[in-house]
Amino acid sequence: MNKIFGFDKQVDPHDENMALAETVNNNIRLAIVRSILDGEKIPYVVKMRGSNAVSVITGGPTFGADIFVHKDSLEDALAALAMPEDTSEG
Repeated sequence: MNKIFGFDKQVDPHDENMALAETVNNNIRLAIVRSILDGEKIPYVVKMRGSNAVSVITGGPTFGADIFVHKDSLEDALAALAMPEDTSEG
């Protein structure tokens, strides 16, 4: 499925000072990422994949969205977005 929508390809940030923090493929994950980065006060840019007209009709990133942060903030952003490890036993 990733090949169909181009998620397997590197994206161009169009700015040498920006770095890809995460690619999301649904509104829920996009809202979570935005909330986390806002909470950490890390500025970001969201670049929707595909046609913006489709996004307007469907209300979200039909073909995914790439979230870019400044290179200096990348490490902090990745740490904030990392999923916690499951430490439960059983």
